[in-house]
Amino acid sequence: MPSASDRQLLRAWRGLGDLLIILLQIDEISNSRPIIRQHWNSYMRALTTAHHNPTRFGYTSDELRSLIASVAGIEEYIMAGNALRNCYEKSYGALDDDATFASRMYDTIIEMTNLYEEQSDAMLDEAITHVELADEWQDELRMEIRKPEPRDAATSLKMADLVLKGSRIADTMCRLLKTVLNSHNGPLQMSKRTAYSVFKIIETIKAISQNFSIHWRSLLESCQMACQQWRCHSLNLLDKAKSHLSDSSDTERLAALQIAIDSLLSTCIFYFCIFNMYSGLSASRNRLSVCGVALEVAQYKKIMRGTDTIQLDGLLNRLETLCRPRDLVDRVTNCSFLFFHRDLIDIYWDTLADRMPSTEYIGYFMFALSDCIFFVTRSQYDNHFAAGTILQDHIYESIKKGFLIPLCGAIENDLRVLTHKHLEVDERDKTPKEKADFYRHILRKPEIRLKDYIINIKDFVTRYLEKTFYNLTAVALHDYHAYSKMAVLAEQRWELFAVIKYYRFKNNSQIFIEKQSPNRSLRVLTADHMANSLQTHGMGVLNTSVNITYQLLRKKFAIFNQFLANEHIHAQLQKDIRYFDENRENLRKMFPVKRAEKFNRAVSKLGVLDSDETYMDKFRSLITQIGNALGFVRSLVSGAASVVNQMKEYDVLEGEPFTSNLSQGMNIVYKICVLVDTESTESPITTVCHLLDELRSQTKRNRNYIKMLIDVFRDGFKNHERFAHLTLFYMIIPALTMNYVDHMLTCRDRLKKRTQHNVEMTFTDDGFVLDKFLSYILLTNVLFFFEEFILGLAYLVTVLDVWPQFSALNWFRSMSKIKDKFCGTQIRLYSIFIIRKYEADLAQLNEEMKSTKDSRGAHLKSARLQANEKVFMDVMKKLRKEQLSLTNEVQEYKLLSFTFQSARVFFSVDEDAE
Repeated sequence: MPSASDRQLLRAWRGLGDLLIILLQIDEISNSRPIIRQHWNSYMRALTTAHHNPTRFGYTSDELRSLIASVAGIEEYIMAGNALRNCYEKSYGALDDDATFASRMYDTIIEMTNLYEEQSDAMLDEAITHVELADEWQDELRMEIRKPEPRDAATSLKMADLVLKGSRIADTMCRLLKTVLNSHNGPLQMSKRTAYSVFKIIETIKAISQNFSIHWRSLLESCQMACQQWRCHSLNLLDKAKSHLSDSSDTERLAALQIAIDSLLSTCIFYFCIFNMYSGLSASRNRLSVCGVALEVAQYKKIMRGTDTIQLDGLLNRLETLCRPRDLVDRVTNCSFLFFHRDLIDIYWDTLADRMPSTEYIGYFMFALSDCIFFVTRSQYDNHFAAGTILQDHIYESIKKGFLIPLCGAIENDLRVLTHKHLEVDERDKTPKEKADFYRHILRKPEIRLKDYIINIKDFVTRYLEKTFYNLTAVALHDYHAYSKMAVLAEQRWELFAVIKYYRFKNNSQIFIEKQSPNRSLRVLTADHMANSLQTHGMGVLNTSVNITYQLLRKKFAIFNQFLANEHIHAQLQKDIRYFDENRENLRKMFPVKRAEKFNRAVSKLGVLDSDETYMDKFRSLITQIGNALGFVRSLVSGAASVVNQMKEYDVLEGEPFTSNLSQGMNIVYKICVLVDTESTESPITTVCHLLDELRSQTKRNRNYIKMLIDVFRDGFKNHERFAHLTLFYMIIPALTMNYVDHMLTCRDRLKKRTQHNVEMTFTDDGFVLDKFLSYILLTNVLFFFEEFILGLAYLVTVLDVWPQFSALNWFRSMSKIKDKFCGTQIRLYSIFIIRKYEADLAQLNEEMKSTKDSRGAHLKSARLQANEKVFMDVMKKLRKEQLSLTNEVQEYKLLSFTFQSARVFFSVDEDAE
């Protein structure tokens, strides 16, 4: 082709540059990984050995000779680490003698090197300047997305320009940062200011990525429409250029221009939307490359006007950039390069409290760390998942060591300073207000995500404080009140709640089960754990724990009193009591179900909380927490009894109980005391006798802590007029039990829906998942843990001494009677009515079909008969479903009644049967 030297072929040179980068990367891998070279040498020696005796391995000498020749080529060009050198030292014929080309190549390389030396020190500052541009771009994108007008052509072009602008900003920051980090030879050393700048750039890059992800559907639609418009405009420009060449005799250029048009036409919207998004190829990008090379061969800049040339270059660049928008965004916002600079991860968490970024930007940095984990898991070797897990654990340990543990220490120190106000504390030891606000903000939004693992900062701090308070209380029992105050301050100042709100108690098995967890497993606390703790820390912990439970119950009773003192609740309770007293005989001494339903509706009208719970739901949760506290005490007592039983195995001396030997020994010591000094009563031996006597009385004492907790509150409420309204509590129990049963049935329905998808789980009292725990019974039975509500309810009735009043309501008998009557009578009558109506319609249709002679009419009546049969089957299915639901509700009330009576026996209250 004439004048071929005038064609620059920039796109071809760009592709050649990408190929040279691949060769350079291969050389770097070979030189930096000696183990690859070792394995390669072992393989070469194995081939040499096989070449001496090829028949042993089932090959001929010629076959092995060709294989060895191929391997030798791989050794020379790849494994030796000289792939790039071999490429540029290879002879290219006449091009080797082209002094002009060599001079231009030399000048270009020197210019690029000088430019890098000039700008290398300012690269990080340049990246920082793009942070403000990124913030402006995010605001502009949000404003554009919120516009209510439909997406027309102009709006799509503007949105596509925003996508290109955001990608360009992220790509510039990412390239500059990688250049700065990778240019260091050896350990990375930087100042605090430089490290802060690096972290800010990484957070901004992932902020751009997150904005793309949030608005991706709208952006993708706009990009499709914009690419279609750019493609049509480019074809229009090429058609105009082709018309200028149609009269000339330059057929080569005209053919090249036609190839460019055909390539651009083949990049259709179908490939853009479907093929490029879901396949590993890039058909549109390849065709655009062919189009660009064809235009350079046709020397389009000499055919078209200057403005058209610039416009066409811009359109083709945009089409090539947005050919695969998802890959574009992933590429320009990928921060997996942090894997090779893991020291930055430790520095980030060590300096997080000093930088005090928002939780959103912490989440953005976690996305960058997730890129590193994805980068490792995509590696093609056997244990890539294990490597990803190892890296994830390493990052978690870095977060724990650099931020979580210092955060726990700072909160603990703050609680200590506030608790010990009588001590003089240096201002430097106090938590600054800015840091305290930062910690509080972190605890309000505590969850951060690392790939598929959720780290809950609040739960971590709560467990740390619980463990610390428990251990320190066990060590210094005399200072237990200080740690109790610190626990209360933790709830008030930092919103870190106690264990009672996070666990559910099962009365029969005496186990606590964690209410919810971000992980796939829940913690279980049993009486055996209590016994182990008592063995480790001593029996003195028992009294301290009961005292803390008492303090907790005081707070819960204050809320309990406040609820019943509310004028709306109090008025409704008095109204129900008056109604029942006036109509006792007419109601057959059974409290009506409709009055309890009316009470629940009245309370629900008072409002709904932010958690979509009514005040009755919160009151039920309060009673559940009281039951949990009592269950905690009961587990402690059971653990103490287990410890005592184990000790009795060692309390036998020569076949006789220790107490018997102790009594005999004390008598002998006492007689010796009398013989030694009959007049002195203050002798050491006498003191020893008194101490042994006190020890024996303490070991024989059997303290009933549950009875103590009943008596202390019963005495406090008795004979006090300001607590008189609490005696009306028995009247709210019917409404409470209905609320509770509705809650349990909702949980049961939720569980059935989950089990249909073969998900192993069960529910605690509040319906949270207990994964893989007793899951083997889930296919046949449904397991619920609800005893803590019943335990709390029976405890309150016992403390307030209103068992006779509640028994007079005959509530469970009333509920069972009403439900049984409705389930057994009304549904049966309605079923009989439906069946008889269906039989009558069926007989009528049969008579009409026998009397008619028109085949079409008979066909229509037959279709009508089938339709009536379908309606009948649907009605019967619905009736069976309603009957099953009512049967389950009746069973739930019976189970509630039995458990309530068991709890009554547990509190040892004697009364007549209901």
